[in-house]
Amino acid sequence: MYRTMRKYINIIAAGIFILSVISCKKSFLEVVPKGKLIAQTYQDYNLLMNTSEFYLYPSYGPYEAAMIMGDDVAALDVYYNSARSNAATALFRWDANIFMPGNASTGNSEIPIFLRTMLLNIYTCNKIINEVMDATKGTEQQKLELLSEAKAQRAFIYIQIINYFGKPYNASTVSTDPGWPIVTSTDITATNFKRNSLQEVYDFIIKDFKDAIPNLRVQQDFPTRMSKAAAEGLLGKLYLFMGNSTAKSFNKLSYEQIADYDQLFRFKMRHLLLEILKHIYQLDVYISVARVAEERNYVFPQAVDQAEHLIRLTELYHPLVKNAKSNSIDMTPDKNIVFLTGANMAGKSTFMKSLGIALYLAHMGFPVAAAKMQFSVRDGIYTTINLPDDLSSGNSHFYAEVLRVKKVAKELGSAKNLFVIFDELFRGTNVKDAYEGTIAITEAFAKKPNCMFVVSTHIIEAGEVLKERCSNINFVYLPTVMENNMPRYTYKLEHGITADRHGMVIINNERILEIIRSKKNKPTSS
Repeated sequence: MYRTMRKYINIIAAGIFILSVISCKKSFLEVVPKGKLIAQTYQDYNLLMNTSEFYLYPSYGPYEAAMIMGDDVAALDVYYNSARSNAATALFRWDANIFMPGNASTGNSEIPIFLRTMLLNIYTCNKIINEVMDATKGTEQQKLELLSEAKAQRAFIYIQIINYFGKPYNASTVSTDPGWPIVTSTDITATNFKRNSLQEVYDFIIKDFKDAIPNLRVQQDFPTRMSKAAAEGLLGKLYLFMGNSTAKSFNKLSYEQIADYDQLFRFKMRHLLLEILKHIYQLDVYISVARVAEERNYVFPQAVDQAEHLIRLTELYHPLVKNAKSNSIDMTPDKNIVFLTGANMAGKSTFMKSLGIALYLAHMGFPVAAAKMQFSVRDGIYTTINLPDDLSSGNSHFYAEVLRVKKVAKELGSAKNLFVIFDELFRGTNVKDAYEGTIAITEAFAKKPNCMFVVSTHIIEAGEVLKERCSNINFVYLPTVMENNMPRYTYKLEHGITADRHGMVIINNERILEIIRSKKNKPTSS
């Protein structure tokens, strides 16, 4: 019984074994694991050119975040690493040391990581260059374009390598300066590499570009892929590195190529080019502004909460006055009016212009001629300095002033937070009307604590009245110092109302009355 049972068990086991062998259609080794790709077709090699490795670690620059997502990517390493590197951070911060140096115990330097990525990318390019023409599927032209793209990409990688680790190009020493091993094979078992000279590396790069450019596509499907224009630009940049500004980086374009570029730039990519130009214009402005700020020692203002209704300027001066004297001024809701007095030529108009220019530039985000500036953003800026009459409309100087004040009054009535400058308010009329108008308008301004006003005048009597009626007016003046009956102007603000009355002194110093009375100016008898 035991022997019979054992016999049946052996027969069943043998049957199961035979059935399992027969049912196996493929060897386990023939199954390609998911997530891994063995390049065989043109499309396989094309996907390799989309690898994010080309645009993350190698450049440490604008491509840092240019990552292609989806199923249209092939990479030698399917496990994607973060692009947030110490080198990228160091570049952003303008640190002296770009790569993390590491130490002997941890060996965590970024340089080996960088080199590993560079070598891996060279291997990818070499693989495409050496194999794509024998790939299945795809036209010969498509394969040639891909081969050219890989050559241009390899040249770009070598440019980065020699810029990171090679000496600057020097025609007298380049043939002996150490460069980098030129690798064109895909032999992963190779361990012995010859370090080529810097000249050999430059020649290799130029040859790759020149071989690639004629067959590169004008427009790529992805912005990170190498186009004809990109390769031509990189080759031109390489010539600049070499100090050769006269070399032709590419052959003369044919009529068909020119027509293609014309169609591309003027129609297909017009909106993109205009967008690029807009950013170039902005960069041009930023560079110019930064240069002016650095050369002239200007300061960038600090914008504070609008609810503070604040303007605080330290050592403000006029940006176009040579050896200008600086002044400081604070304006807050409890001192929102600056009542400025001073003699003629004491500097009142220049000070107000300096203040207006600084506030206007601050609202544009530009630097100002001051040591420090804080301000609350205003809804509008109005200035009335040297207001002319309007002969075409029949408006006198005084009526032009009245219309200007009326316009400001309407804006104030709409609850806007304004900054207003009036230079010598109502100087176009008689003294009595100017006196009464200055008091009435300034007193009305004082009831708008969220707005800021600068009012200058020669009618110092109006200041005395306003000092008794309003507590939120800051009375300042620009003094005149008399030395041997000659005026000297300090151009420095002082608190209070001026008592200077030097008009007749100046008239007498210029001897105007003597000139009028002199015999030389008497009419001759006929």
